[in-house]
Amino acid sequence: MKLSTVLPIVSALVGGVASQGLCATGDPTPATLAFLSKLQQRERRGTVVRRQSAAANLTVPVHMHAVVSEGQDDLIPEAQLQQQFKVLAESFAPSNIHLVLAGRTRTVDAALARGPLGQDAGFQEFVRTTRAGDYGTLNVYFYTDMDPGVSGICNLPSLGGGEDPFIWNDPCHILAATMPSDGVEGVQGKTAVHEVGHWFGLLHTFHGSTCNPFGGDMVDDTPQESVATTGCPVEKDSCPEQPGLDPIHNYMDYSSDPCLTEFTPGQAFRMHDMFAWMRASS
Repeated sequence: MKLSTVLPIVSALVGGVASQGLCATGDPTPATLAFLSKLQQRERRGTVVRRQSAAANLTVPVHMHAVVSEGQDDLIPEAQLQQQFKVLAESFAPSNIHLVLAGRTRTVDAALARGPLGQDAGFQEFVRTTRAGDYGTLNVYFYTDMDPGVSGICNLPSLGGGEDPFIWNDPCHILAATMPSDGVEGVQGKTAVHEVGHWFGLLHTFHGSTCNPFGGDMVDDTPQESVATTGCPVEKDSCPEQPGLDPIHNYMDYSSDPCLTEFTPGQAFRMHDMFAWMRASS
């Protein structure tokens, strides 16, 4: 039975598809932006009260879910899931975030393999029953038949996130074609890193498409960027009046996979703070 209203994940995210290219994560709500602004101000003063220091390891359990259509049972094999997890773990480790693989599931269903956009109540129930852990547990779903125009979707954390119905649309949803594959040059699994960055509370480095130093992603050590990156243009500078070249190597930009190599110390600080404020208390 179709829902009479659009599912939360669709209404929150579909509006961001056209404006944000291959990442369909929606714009943060005014309440989220206000919270991020307060965090930024406190971080600048060095007075943020955190339950978990960014200098200490933050350990996060991860559950990975492969969703494939009938006749494609050979896609997303166990080895590829392991390879993708390795990319995630190695990408977040420099930020003192220790990801631990806690479980895996595999579902064969043509309808579910299309991913979250445009789905019905059956998809919502599928996520409810397969998602594992509390609001501090990362769940990542990979779909063989997701719209190729959307490479990934992941919600920012919410202050009410530990309560239903928020919990069901908390996972990250990723197009399987973005996973690392030995036979596909240049595809290294960085889409999942980008989306999980959203899960930890990071915005795009080009958020707001502005050169205003009081706008953007609200992290002070990411250079201002007004235009998303494609490829790996080393001299790109969309905000020449502001310090620094565009952060083309930052996981929260849209650069090609081989170009994406880092989170900044400020982003690491922010991920720890957001987890402590919004996820660790669940």
